[in-house]
Amino acid sequence: MARYRRRYRHVMRRRMRGRDARLASSAVAAGLVLAVIAGHAHTPSGRGGRAAGTQMAAVHVAGGSETAFITAVLADLGAPGSQANITSLVSWFPHEFSSWPPGAAWNPMASTMQMPGSATYNSAGVQDYASAAEGAQATALTLADGYYPLIVARLRSGRGLCGDTAIAAELLTWSGNGYSGVC
Repeated sequence: MARYRRRYRHVMRRRMRGRDARLASSAVAAGLVLAVIAGHAHTPSGRGGRAAGTQMAAVHVAGGSETAFITAVLADLGAPGSQANITSLVSWFPHEFSSWPPGAAWNPMASTMQMPGSATYNSAGVQDYASAAEGAQATALTLADGYYPLIVARLRSGRGLCGDTAIAAELLTWSGNGYSGVC
């Protein structure tokens, strides 16, 4: 009987290790999914935010106008301040906040990108930014976070977003299926 118990304990330990390994793998997978969700910066519809990286230096915003802000976002993104790009972002902003200045300070695209001087604006994690430069940088970082490669490519080309149906899926991602076009 003692021999049976020893063998049984050994088998059960092995089974438990296998089960624990599967549970641990599941936990790791769940953690990775949560990390990906938390790493996503834009969340008016429930996606998570992430801390800002240092890959972009903030560009000075000359004045408090919408055009000055857009020009700084484009510069932070490495995109030209072409009329097509400016028109695209002017058309996009009202999809998130109905007027300029936006409800969330220096955050017309409702980013949840946390920056050193930012504070939470609402329960979705949208941020209020301390300055126009910080808001422009956070907007550019949000766009460049890897979820919107076609949008970023179009802006960096200077061609803008208007009339490009190829970006519809990325706009749906941004908006939580709220809209697929901005112009």
